[in-house]
Amino acid sequence: MILPQLGDVVLTTFGVATVTEVFRCKTREEVGNDRDEKNLEVENEFFQASLWRVPGKSIGSCSTAFLRLDTIIKQLPVAPGMTTTLKKESMEIDVMVYCY
Repeated sequence: MILPQLGDVVLTTFGVATVTEVFRCKTREEVGNDRDEKNLEVENEFFQASLWRVPGKSIGSCSTAFLRLDTIIKQLPVAPGMTTTLKKESMEIDVMVYCY
């Protein structure tokens, strides 16, 4: 399972997302029947992300979602709408990623 960091770009089951916050919380769950009941401490991890940004538009064009870690498929270098530098031989060109 991939544990994202703030600012990471990840491919999720909902599309490309930029991680804006990571949450870790511990909860107690009761497991078992009435005679053998146990309290287990469970650590839940999830993250807040910006999804579906329109390339070339402001960050306000995206949606915000709270997703579980198991929705992450893989990490990506940049998200659509972001600019990056393309290095080819001795040239550097600024490009905007439109889609994958």
